[in-house]
Amino acid sequence: MFDSGLNEQRDALATVPGDGPAGPAGPVSSYDALPIPPAHLREWRDATLGRIRGLPRRRVLEIGAGTGTLLPRLARDAEVGEYSATGSAAAVAALTARVEADPVLREKVRLECRGAEDTHGLPAGHFDTIVVDSVVPSFPGLAHLRTVVERLLPLLAPGGSLFLGGLRNLDLAHCFRTGTALARPGAARGDREALCRRIDREVAQERELLLSPALFDALARDLPAVRAVDVRVQRGVQHNELTRYRYDAVLSTAEPAADLTAAPRARWGEEITTAAALAGHLRARRPAVLRLAALPNRRVHDEYAAMQSLFHPLESIDLAPQDAPAPAPEVLCRAAERLGYRALPTWGERPDLLDIVLLDPEQVPAGPLTGVYAAPVVEAAGCANTPATDHRPAGPDAGPPVRPPKGAAPSARTAPAALPSHTVRA
Repeated sequence: MFDSGLNEQRDALATVPGDGPAGPAGPVSSYDALPIPPAHLREWRDATLGRIRGLPRRRVLEIGAGTGTLLPRLARDAEVGEYSATGSAAAVAALTARVEADPVLREKVRLECRGAEDTHGLPAGHFDTIVVDSVVPSFPGLAHLRTVVERLLPLLAPGGSLFLGGLRNLDLAHCFRTGTALARPGAARGDREALCRRIDREVAQERELLLSPALFDALARDLPAVRAVDVRVQRGVQHNELTRYRYDAVLSTAEPAADLTAAPRARWGEEITTAAALAGHLRARRPAVLRLAALPNRRVHDEYAAMQSLFHPLESIDLAPQDAPAPAPEVLCRAAERLGYRALPTWGERPDLLDIVLLDPEQVPAGPLTGVYAAPVVEAAGCANTPATDHRPAGPDAGPPVRPPKGAAPSARTAPAALPSHTVRA
Protein backbone atom coordinates (compact mmCIF):
# COMPACT_ATOMS: atom_id res chain seq x y z
CA MET A 1 0.00 0.00 0.00
CA PHE A 2 0.97 3.64 -0.31
CA ASP A 3 1.56 4.15 3.39
CA SER A 4 1.60 7.93 3.00
CA GLY A 5 -2.11 8.13 2.04
CA LEU A 6 -4.09 9.82 -0.70
CA ASN A 7 -3.44 13.44 0.23
CA GLU A 8 0.26 12.74 0.68
CA GLN A 9 0.39 11.09 -2.77
CA ARG A 10 -1.11 14.17 -4.35
CA ASP A 11 1.14 16.49 -2.35
CA ALA A 12 4.20 14.57 -3.50
CA LEU A 13 3.17 14.84 -7.12
CA ALA A 14 2.76 18.58 -6.68
CA THR A 15 6.20 18.99 -5.12
CA VAL A 16 8.49 16.44 -6.73
CA PRO A 17 12.13 17.61 -6.61
CA GLY A 18 12.88 20.35 -9.06
CA ASP A 19 9.26 21.48 -9.31
CA GLY A 20 8.95 23.79 -6.33
CA PRO A 21 9.24 23.86 -2.55
CA ALA A 22 10.16 20.76 -0.65
CA GLY A 23 7.28 18.46 0.20
CA PRO A 24 6.68 14.93 1.54
CA ALA A 25 8.96 12.14 0.43
CA GLY A 26 6.23 10.82 -1.84
CA PRO A 27 4.22 7.64 -2.13
CA VAL A 28 5.92 4.48 -0.98
CA SER A 29 6.20 1.52 -3.31
CA SER A 30 4.10 -1.49 -2.37
CA TYR A 31 6.94 -3.74 -3.52
CA ASP A 32 9.90 -2.55 -1.45
CA ALA A 33 8.55 0.21 0.86
CA LEU A 34 10.89 2.73 -0.78
CA PRO A 35 9.67 6.06 -2.19
CA ILE A 36 8.58 5.83 -5.80
CA PRO A 37 11.24 7.77 -7.77
CA PRO A 38 10.40 11.42 -8.47
CA ALA A 39 10.85 10.90 -12.21
CA HIS A 40 8.12 8.24 -12.14
CA LEU A 41 5.79 10.52 -10.20
CA ARG A 42 6.44 13.44 -12.53
CA GLU A 43 5.72 11.33 -15.59
CA TRP A 44 2.47 10.08 -14.04
CA ARG A 45 1.38 13.62 -13.16
CA ASP A 46 2.28 14.98 -16.58
CA ALA A 47 0.36 12.19 -18.32
CA THR A 48 -2.70 13.08 -16.24
CA LEU A 49 -2.34 16.74 -17.13
CA GLY A 50 -2.06 15.86 -20.81
CA ARG A 51 -5.22 13.76 -20.66
CA ILE A 52 -7.21 16.58 -19.05
CA ARG A 53 -5.82 19.17 -21.44
CA GLY A 54 -7.42 17.21 -24.27
CA LEU A 55 -10.84 18.13 -22.85
CA PRO A 56 -12.79 21.43 -23.06
CA ARG A 57 -11.88 23.45 -19.99
CA ARG A 58 -12.95 27.08 -20.10
CA ARG A 59 -14.68 26.45 -16.75
CA VAL A 60 -13.20 23.65 -14.61
CA LEU A 61 -14.31 22.08 -11.34
CA GLU A 62 -11.86 19.85 -9.48
CA ILE A 63 -13.21 17.58 -6.75
CA GLY A 64 -10.71 16.77 -3.99
CA ALA A 65 -7.84 19.00 -5.12
CA GLY A 66 -5.52 18.03 -2.25
CA THR A 67 -2.80 20.66 -1.93
CA GLY A 68 -2.30 21.19 -5.62
CA THR A 69 -1.19 18.35 -7.86
CA LEU A 70 -3.14 19.70 -10.82
CA LEU A 71 -4.68 23.06 -9.93
CA PRO A 72 -1.67 25.41 -10.22
CA ARG A 73 -0.77 23.95 -13.60
CA LEU A 74 -4.21 23.65 -15.18
CA ALA A 75 -5.50 26.97 -13.88
CA ARG A 76 -2.59 28.80 -15.52
CA ASP A 77 -3.56 27.49 -18.98
CA ALA A 78 -4.76 30.28 -21.26
CA GLU A 79 -7.86 28.22 -22.16
CA VAL A 80 -9.01 28.19 -18.53
CA GLY A 81 -11.01 31.22 -17.49
CA GLU A 82 -12.44 29.89 -14.22
CA TYR A 83 -11.21 27.11 -11.91
CA SER A 84 -13.24 25.93 -8.92
CA ALA A 85 -11.83 23.34 -6.55
CA THR A 86 -12.97 21.50 -3.44
CA GLY A 87 -11.03 19.80 -0.68
CA SER A 88 -10.57 19.29 3.04
CA ALA A 89 -10.21 22.27 5.36
CA ALA A 90 -6.44 21.75 5.67
CA ALA A 91 -5.99 21.39 1.91
CA VAL A 92 -8.09 24.45 1.17
CA ALA A 93 -6.11 26.49 3.69
CA ALA A 94 -2.82 25.49 2.07
CA LEU A 95 -4.16 26.11 -1.44
CA THR A 96 -5.57 29.49 -0.44
CA ALA A 97 -2.11 30.66 0.58
CA ARG A 98 -0.65 29.53 -2.75
CA VAL A 99 -3.47 31.06 -4.77
CA GLU A 100 -3.31 34.40 -2.97
CA ALA A 101 0.42 34.61 -3.66
CA ASP A 102 -0.04 34.13 -7.43
CA PRO A 103 -1.75 36.93 -9.40
CA VAL A 104 -2.81 34.59 -12.24
CA LEU A 105 -4.37 32.04 -9.92
CA ARG A 106 -5.97 34.70 -7.73
CA GLU A 107 -8.02 35.93 -10.69
CA LYS A 108 -9.28 32.47 -11.70
CA VAL A 109 -9.52 30.18 -8.68
CA ARG A 110 -12.38 29.67 -6.22
CA LEU A 111 -11.91 27.18 -3.35
CA GLU A 112 -14.49 25.43 -1.16
CA CYS A 113 -14.45 22.88 1.65
CA ARG A 114 -16.90 20.14 0.71
CA GLY A 115 -17.07 16.38 0.13
CA ALA A 116 -17.16 14.70 -3.25
CA GLU A 117 -20.86 13.94 -2.96
CA ASP A 118 -21.80 17.47 -1.81
CA THR A 119 -22.91 19.47 -4.86
CA HIS A 120 -25.37 21.73 -3.04
CA GLY A 121 -25.20 25.27 -4.39
CA LEU A 122 -22.88 24.48 -7.30
CA PRO A 123 -24.19 25.91 -10.59
CA ALA A 124 -26.00 23.49 -12.90
CA GLY A 125 -24.98 23.32 -16.56
CA HIS A 126 -21.88 25.40 -15.90
CA PHE A 127 -18.60 23.46 -16.03
CA ASP A 128 -16.93 22.29 -19.23
CA THR A 129 -14.88 19.68 -17.37
CA ILE A 130 -15.10 18.22 -13.88
CA VAL A 131 -11.93 16.53 -12.60
CA VAL A 132 -12.01 13.78 -9.96
CA ASP A 133 -8.43 12.55 -9.78
CA SER A 134 -7.07 9.89 -7.39
CA VAL A 135 -10.16 10.27 -5.19
CA VAL A 136 -12.43 7.42 -6.31
CA PRO A 137 -10.35 4.67 -4.62
CA SER A 138 -11.24 6.24 -1.26
CA PHE A 139 -14.99 5.84 -1.84
CA PRO A 140 -16.71 3.29 0.41
CA GLY A 141 -18.34 1.42 -2.48
CA LEU A 142 -19.89 1.40 -5.91
CA ALA A 143 -23.13 2.98 -4.69
CA HIS A 144 -21.22 6.02 -3.46
CA LEU A 145 -19.40 6.36 -6.77
CA ARG A 146 -22.68 6.20 -8.64
CA THR A 147 -24.18 8.86 -6.36
CA VAL A 148 -21.22 11.17 -6.97
CA VAL A 149 -21.40 10.68 -10.75
CA GLU A 150 -25.15 11.27 -10.81
CA ARG A 151 -24.74 14.49 -8.83
CA LEU A 152 -21.84 15.81 -10.91
CA LEU A 153 -23.28 15.18 -14.38
CA PRO A 154 -25.97 17.91 -14.09
CA LEU A 155 -23.22 20.45 -13.31
CA LEU A 156 -21.70 19.97 -16.77
CA ALA A 157 -22.32 22.47 -19.52
CA PRO A 158 -23.72 20.99 -22.76
CA GLY A 159 -21.06 18.71 -24.22
CA GLY A 160 -19.04 18.70 -20.99
CA SER A 161 -16.81 15.93 -19.64
CA LEU A 162 -16.33 14.19 -16.30
CA PHE A 163 -12.73 13.00 -15.85
CA LEU A 164 -12.19 10.16 -13.35
CA GLY A 165 -8.48 9.57 -12.85
CA GLY A 166 -6.27 7.22 -10.85
CA LEU A 167 -8.81 4.37 -10.94
CA ARG A 168 -7.62 0.95 -9.78
CA ASN A 169 -8.29 -2.12 -11.91
CA LEU A 170 -10.26 -4.84 -10.12
CA ASP A 171 -9.47 -7.35 -12.88
CA LEU A 172 -5.79 -7.29 -11.91
CA ALA A 173 -6.18 -7.40 -8.12
CA HIS A 174 -4.72 -10.92 -7.75
CA CYS A 175 -1.92 -10.09 -10.18
CA PHE A 176 -0.90 -7.05 -8.17
CA ARG A 177 -1.01 -8.87 -4.85
CA THR A 178 1.01 -11.73 -6.35
CA GLY A 179 3.68 -9.23 -7.35
CA THR A 180 3.88 -7.56 -3.95
CA ALA A 181 3.88 -10.91 -2.14
CA LEU A 182 6.71 -12.31 -4.25
CA ALA A 183 8.73 -9.14 -3.81
CA ARG A 184 9.25 -10.15 -0.16
CA PRO A 185 12.60 -11.88 0.39
CA GLY A 186 12.32 -15.68 0.19
CA ALA A 187 8.61 -15.67 -0.69
CA ALA A 188 9.09 -17.69 -3.89
CA ARG A 189 10.86 -20.46 -1.97
CA GLY A 190 8.29 -20.75 0.80
CA ASP A 191 5.09 -22.76 1.13
CA ARG A 192 3.11 -22.28 -2.06
CA GLU A 193 -0.31 -22.85 -0.50
CA ALA A 194 0.46 -20.43 2.31
CA LEU A 195 1.47 -17.88 -0.30
CA CYS A 196 -1.81 -18.41 -2.14
CA ARG A 197 -3.77 -17.93 1.08
CA ARG A 198 -1.87 -14.75 1.81
CA ILE A 199 -2.63 -13.33 -1.64
CA ASP A 200 -6.30 -14.26 -1.35
CA ARG A 201 -6.45 -12.67 2.10
CA GLU A 202 -4.84 -9.43 0.91
CA VAL A 203 -7.26 -9.19 -1.99
CA ALA A 204 -10.20 -9.82 0.32
CA GLN A 205 -8.94 -7.25 2.84
CA GLU A 206 -8.46 -4.52 0.25
CA ARG A 207 -9.61 -1.26 1.79
CA GLU A 208 -9.92 0.69 -1.44
CA LEU A 209 -12.50 0.64 -4.18
CA LEU A 210 -11.35 -1.36 -7.21
CA LEU A 211 -13.24 -1.08 -10.50
CA SER A 212 -13.32 -3.20 -13.63
CA PRO A 213 -12.86 -1.00 -16.71
CA ALA A 214 -16.14 -2.36 -18.12
CA LEU A 215 -18.03 -0.55 -15.34
CA PHE A 216 -18.24 2.75 -17.16
CA ASP A 217 -20.04 1.41 -20.21
CA ALA A 218 -22.43 -0.32 -17.82
CA LEU A 219 -23.07 2.95 -15.99
CA ALA A 220 -23.55 4.81 -19.26
CA ARG A 221 -26.35 2.45 -20.23
CA ASP A 222 -28.20 3.62 -17.09
CA LEU A 223 -27.32 7.32 -17.35
CA PRO A 224 -28.90 8.98 -20.41
CA ALA A 225 -26.75 12.10 -20.01
CA VAL A 226 -23.61 10.09 -20.82
CA ARG A 227 -23.16 9.77 -24.56
CA ALA A 228 -19.48 8.83 -24.78
CA VAL A 229 -17.17 6.69 -22.60
CA ASP A 230 -13.40 6.85 -23.10
CA VAL A 231 -11.31 4.49 -20.90
CA ARG A 232 -7.53 4.50 -21.28
CA VAL A 233 -4.47 3.20 -19.47
CA GLN A 234 -1.80 5.64 -18.42
CA ARG A 235 0.90 6.65 -20.89
CA GLY A 236 4.53 6.46 -19.79
CA VAL A 237 7.86 4.73 -20.20
CA GLN A 238 8.17 3.92 -16.48
CA HIS A 239 6.73 0.63 -15.26
CA ASN A 240 5.47 0.88 -11.71
CA GLU A 241 2.28 0.18 -9.79
CA LEU A 242 0.79 3.44 -11.07
CA THR A 243 1.20 2.71 -14.79
CA ARG A 244 0.56 -1.03 -14.37
CA TYR A 245 -2.67 -0.97 -12.44
CA ARG A 246 -4.34 2.43 -12.73
CA TYR A 247 -6.37 3.98 -15.51
CA ASP A 248 -8.62 6.92 -16.39
CA ALA A 249 -12.20 7.19 -17.63
CA VAL A 250 -13.90 10.17 -19.27
CA LEU A 251 -17.70 10.36 -19.38
CA SER A 252 -18.87 12.92 -21.92
CA THR A 253 -22.30 14.43 -22.47
CA ALA A 254 -21.43 15.32 -26.08
CA GLU A 255 -22.26 13.16 -29.06
CA PRO A 256 -19.09 11.23 -29.90
CA ALA A 257 -17.04 12.27 -32.88
CA ALA A 258 -16.31 8.58 -33.45
CA ASP A 259 -17.38 5.24 -32.00
CA LEU A 260 -14.29 3.02 -32.00
CA THR A 261 -15.85 -0.15 -30.62
CA ALA A 262 -15.87 -1.85 -34.02
CA ALA A 263 -12.71 -0.24 -35.42
CA PRO A 264 -10.72 -2.38 -37.88
CA ARG A 265 -8.38 -4.69 -35.98
CA ALA A 266 -4.91 -6.07 -36.40
CA ARG A 267 -4.09 -8.67 -33.75
CA TRP A 268 -0.63 -8.67 -32.29
CA GLY A 269 1.29 -11.78 -33.27
CA GLU A 270 -0.56 -12.22 -36.56
CA GLU A 271 -0.16 -9.32 -38.96
CA ILE A 272 2.02 -7.24 -36.65
CA THR A 273 4.80 -8.54 -34.40
CA THR A 274 7.22 -5.60 -34.02
CA ALA A 275 7.17 -1.82 -33.79
CA ALA A 276 8.74 -1.69 -37.25
CA ALA A 277 5.97 -3.89 -38.63
CA LEU A 278 3.37 -1.58 -37.11
CA ALA A 279 5.02 1.45 -38.71
CA GLY A 280 5.17 -0.34 -42.06
CA HIS A 281 1.49 -1.25 -41.83
CA LEU A 282 0.51 2.34 -41.11
CA ARG A 283 2.68 3.76 -43.89
CA ALA A 284 1.45 1.33 -46.50
CA ARG A 285 -2.27 1.49 -45.74
CA ARG A 286 -2.76 4.78 -43.89
CA PRO A 287 -5.97 3.62 -42.16
CA ALA A 288 -8.19 6.25 -40.57
CA VAL A 289 -8.50 4.03 -37.50
CA LEU A 290 -6.71 0.85 -36.46
CA ARG A 291 -7.09 -1.15 -33.25
CA LEU A 292 -3.86 -2.99 -32.49
CA ALA A 293 -5.54 -5.71 -30.47
CA ALA A 294 -4.45 -8.40 -27.99
CA LEU A 295 -1.06 -6.85 -27.26
CA PRO A 296 0.62 -8.66 -24.33
CA ASN A 297 0.92 -6.08 -21.58
CA ARG A 298 4.65 -5.92 -20.92
CA ARG A 299 4.05 -3.88 -17.77
CA VAL A 300 2.28 -6.69 -15.90
CA HIS A 301 3.56 -9.73 -17.81
CA ASP A 302 6.01 -11.02 -15.19
CA GLU A 303 3.55 -10.71 -12.30
CA TYR A 304 0.71 -12.19 -14.31
CA ALA A 305 2.87 -15.17 -15.33
CA ALA A 306 3.86 -15.69 -11.68
CA MET A 307 0.17 -15.56 -10.63
CA GLN A 308 -0.70 -18.26 -13.14
CA SER A 309 2.27 -20.37 -12.03
CA LEU A 310 0.96 -20.51 -8.47
CA PHE A 311 -1.41 -23.28 -9.61
CA HIS A 312 1.21 -25.29 -11.50
CA PRO A 313 3.57 -26.89 -8.96
CA LEU A 314 6.27 -27.67 -11.51
CA GLU A 315 6.60 -24.04 -12.62
CA SER A 316 8.77 -21.43 -10.94
CA ILE A 317 6.90 -18.62 -9.25
CA ASP A 318 9.73 -16.13 -8.83
CA LEU A 319 9.65 -12.73 -10.49
CA ALA A 320 12.72 -13.20 -12.66
CA PRO A 321 12.14 -11.31 -15.91
CA GLN A 322 10.35 -13.42 -18.48
CA ASP A 323 10.97 -13.31 -22.21
CA ALA A 324 9.36 -10.11 -23.47
CA PRO A 325 6.17 -11.10 -25.32
CA ALA A 326 5.88 -7.65 -26.93
CA PRO A 327 7.46 -4.21 -26.74
CA ALA A 328 6.36 -1.88 -23.97
CA PRO A 329 3.14 -0.11 -24.98
CA GLU A 330 4.81 3.29 -25.04
CA VAL A 331 7.27 2.06 -27.69
CA LEU A 332 4.39 1.23 -30.02
CA CYS A 333 2.50 4.43 -29.22
CA ARG A 334 5.52 6.54 -30.12
CA ALA A 335 6.18 4.58 -33.29
CA ALA A 336 2.66 5.45 -34.47
CA GLU A 337 2.91 9.07 -33.32
CA ARG A 338 6.04 9.58 -35.40
CA LEU A 339 3.79 8.92 -38.40
CA GLY A 340 1.23 11.49 -37.33
CA TYR A 341 -1.23 9.16 -35.57
CA ARG A 342 -2.86 9.63 -32.20
CA ALA A 343 -2.17 6.62 -29.98
CA LEU A 344 -4.75 5.67 -27.34
CA PRO A 345 -3.69 2.68 -25.19
CA THR A 346 -6.47 0.87 -23.34
CA TRP A 347 -7.36 -2.47 -21.78
CA GLY A 348 -7.73 -5.54 -23.98
CA GLU A 349 -9.92 -8.61 -24.11
CA ARG A 350 -8.09 -10.19 -21.11
CA PRO A 351 -6.58 -8.48 -18.08
CA ASP A 352 -3.04 -9.25 -19.29
CA LEU A 353 -3.65 -7.78 -22.75
CA LEU A 354 -3.87 -4.23 -24.05
CA ASP A 355 -5.31 -2.63 -27.17
CA ILE A 356 -3.82 0.48 -28.75
CA VAL A 357 -6.29 2.44 -30.86
CA LEU A 358 -4.60 4.54 -33.54
CA LEU A 359 -6.35 7.51 -35.17
CA ASP A 360 -5.32 9.60 -38.15
CA PRO A 361 -6.40 13.14 -37.14
CA GLU A 362 -6.73 14.11 -40.78
CA GLN A 363 -9.38 11.43 -41.32
CA VAL A 364 -11.14 11.33 -37.93
CA PRO A 365 -12.88 14.51 -36.71
CA ALA A 366 -11.83 16.04 -33.40
CA GLY A 367 -14.14 15.60 -30.45
CA PRO A 368 -15.14 13.13 -27.76
CA LEU A 369 -14.49 9.46 -28.48
CA THR A 370 -16.38 6.41 -27.31
CA GLY A 371 -15.50 2.74 -27.49
CA VAL A 372 -11.75 3.22 -27.08
CA TYR A 373 -11.99 0.29 -24.67
CA ALA A 374 -14.15 -2.32 -26.38
CA ALA A 375 -15.89 -3.22 -23.14
CA PRO A 376 -17.82 -6.46 -22.69
CA VAL A 377 -21.48 -6.07 -21.78
CA VAL A 378 -21.66 -6.70 -18.05
CA GLU A 379 -23.73 -5.66 -15.06
CA ALA A 380 -22.35 -2.76 -13.03
CA ALA A 381 -22.83 -4.65 -9.74
CA GLY A 382 -20.12 -7.16 -10.68
CA CYS A 383 -17.56 -4.50 -11.57
CA ALA A 384 -16.46 -3.41 -8.09
CA ASN A 385 -15.19 -4.91 -4.87
CA THR A 386 -16.57 -4.11 -1.45
CA PRO A 387 -13.75 -2.33 0.37
CA ALA A 388 -12.92 -3.97 3.67
CA THR A 389 -13.48 -2.10 6.90
CA ASP A 390 -12.10 -4.78 9.24
CA HIS A 391 -8.45 -5.72 8.84
CA ARG A 392 -8.23 -8.45 11.44
CA PRO A 393 -5.89 -10.98 9.79
CA ALA A 394 -7.26 -14.34 8.84
CA GLY A 395 -5.69 -17.28 10.62
CA PRO A 396 -3.52 -19.99 9.09
CA ASP A 397 -6.60 -22.15 8.56
CA ALA A 398 -8.41 -19.53 6.51
CA GLY A 399 -9.21 -22.13 3.89
CA PRO A 400 -7.66 -23.42 0.67
CA PRO A 401 -6.27 -21.00 -1.91
CA VAL A 402 -8.77 -19.74 -4.42
CA ARG A 403 -8.00 -19.30 -8.06
CA PRO A 404 -8.19 -15.62 -9.00
CA PRO A 405 -11.06 -14.50 -11.18
CA LYS A 406 -10.43 -14.04 -14.85
CA GLY A 407 -7.98 -11.43 -13.86
CA ALA A 408 -7.80 -8.85 -11.45
CA ALA A 409 -4.66 -3.87 -8.70
CA PRO A 410 -2.49 -1.26 -6.38
CA SER A 411 -3.68 0.55 -3.42
CA ALA A 412 -3.33 3.73 -1.49
CA ARG A 413 -4.61 4.54 1.95
CA THR A 414 -6.90 7.42 1.35
CA ALA A 415 -8.67 10.32 2.96
CA PRO A 416 -12.33 10.06 3.99
CA ALA A 417 -14.84 10.52 1.20
CA ALA A 418 -16.73 13.24 3.06
CA LEU A 419 -15.08 16.57 3.79
CA PRO A 420 -16.15 19.55 5.89
CA SER A 421 -18.60 21.84 4.11
CA HIS A 422 -17.92 25.46 4.83
CA THR A 423 -16.80 27.79 2.08
CA VAL A 424 -13.52 29.64 1.63
CA ARG A 425 -13.00 31.94 -1.31
CA ALA A 426 -9.51 32.52 -2.63
